[in-house]
Amino acid sequence: MMMSIRAFMSLFTACVVFMPFQSSGHAQNQTSDLSTIRTSGMPFRIEVTPYKATFDGLPGLHSGVACVIENGTPYILFFGGRSNTAGMHGFECGDGSFAKDDFNRTMYLVDSVSGQVWARSVDDPRSGLTIEQADQLSAVNYVENQIGSHVVCLGGYGYSRAVDDWVTFDTMALVEIDGVADWVRGGKGALSDSIRFLDPPEGAPAELYTTTGGRLIVIDDDQLWICLGQSFQGRYDPCDQDAAVQVYKRNVYRIGYEFDEAGDVSFTYLGDAPESGVEWANRRDLNILPAYVDADADRGAVALSGVFTPKTDGCWTLPLVINADGSMSQPDPDDPEALKQGFNIYSSAGMTAWSENTGTNWFIIGGGIGYEILDQGALTITGGFPYSSAFSAISYTPSSDVWAQYFANESYPRLPGGPTDESYWRFGTETYLFPVGEFWNEGRILELDAITEPTVVAFLYGGIMALGSDFGEPDFTTIASSHAFEITLIPGPGCPADFNGSGSVGGEDLAMLLTFWGELPLGGTTPEDLNDDGWVNQIDLGMLISAWGRCP
Repeated sequence: MMMSIRAFMSLFTACVVFMPFQSSGHAQNQTSDLSTIRTSGMPFRIEVTPYKATFDGLPGLHSGVACVIENGTPYILFFGGRSNTAGMHGFECGDGSFAKDDFNRTMYLVDSVSGQVWARSVDDPRSGLTIEQADQLSAVNYVENQIGSHVVCLGGYGYSRAVDDWVTFDTMALVEIDGVADWVRGGKGALSDSIRFLDPPEGAPAELYTTTGGRLIVIDDDQLWICLGQSFQGRYDPCDQDAAVQVYKRNVYRIGYEFDEAGDVSFTYLGDAPESGVEWANRRDLNILPAYVDADADRGAVALSGVFTPKTDGCWTLPLVINADGSMSQPDPDDPEALKQGFNIYSSAGMTAWSENTGTNWFIIGGGIGYEILDQGALTITGGFPYSSAFSAISYTPSSDVWAQYFANESYPRLPGGPTDESYWRFGTETYLFPVGEFWNEGRILELDAITEPTVVAFLYGGIMALGSDFGEPDFTTIASSHAFEITLIPGPGCPADFNGSGSVGGEDLAMLLTFWGELPLGGTTPEDLNDDGWVNQIDLGMLISAWGRCP
């Protein structure tokens, strides 16, 4: 993740505005207004709880690669990214913003059931890698995804010892997961035997794989779409704008892939999107999720918010639909019904759930950086891009082109930290999400209608954890998270405001809510905190009143 220098400076001059449910945007952003965030109406609920196992020896990690071994074993492979005390990149003059020592140069294999961890450095003399290959496997913000027993990693931003500078790497690292896992466990072969470094296929632009901060989407089990992102060549230096050259991709590139009988993969170039180069595709560090995108339920993707608007360094508020042919479309900014998002705008733990019964995609976004956040029980705008632990959900029904956004009424646990009793960590930014269970289809979309009882559907690890929400706060800091969580999906809207279990919401429930009015003790929870933000206040009261009467 790479923040605009101008956006960073704005964090120190911003004032705080408190709004109940709807807020105005900022002149810097794509639109000057933002959509209402609803507090009810979702056909499911989620719960986020600490994961049952601990991983001794696995450091905090974020912004790298994480993949699973798809043979029934519970193993997860991590490499690249940043680790331990390296949270959000710095803003120092010179070399300090992306310090060379902050890149993670170790591969980790984790047994997600027992918690056992194996580790081995890409600089191991028996790896068989060149210096440049080892550096690419230690980069951040690859454009990557898993296809079967392989993970495809394009580009990534990191330090190249070969050229003594920071670069966006220009090749594909095609990683055979089983072979790498065996090497990390102490296998005697070379790591290079299980990783191929490939140039773009014939007919493709030479800079096709020179990318970072976008997303790689798998379509129909035979295509990869390289969506948005950027090329950033040179040192990130707030004091020297000439230290790097930044070029946004503004495009969707399509690659075909095919496995032969031996399990090897070949790639062909299928072309780019018709809208290549349009200004509203000037986006990176965002959630791009698989989706059903038309009335025929064809697969494509949806890009939600992201950064940065040209010249003003604001956030994008309108979503992009990446259609089944790879073309892109955006709602009319002047349409009052268009979704204009300011909550959870950065890359975070995101997933798609699909209801065939209603023809609706549900995009569940797990915390992270936003333009709007829930702070002290109120929807807040700081003028910058603060951190939040709150989950949100966005619905999109392609047949009617109807969008809506919701508080998911769930947050990461408020884990204490810092110098005061009120200090706690915010989670979500650049967090790894792993699908769990049988209800995920081949498009990596959760089949919502098939879930009939509370079900664990995802496992989360790592990411950037922030002590405090904003850069201007005393003692604010960010580090790499070593915490793990799981998401349980509960079908149906439920009746969470029926605190006394009477089957209806009424005066007794109101009295119980008022008993807990105010901030909860750090780490404490109560059912009366309906949106799970650590405060019982007017938002929870509004939710209770909207549910008044007999439960559904």
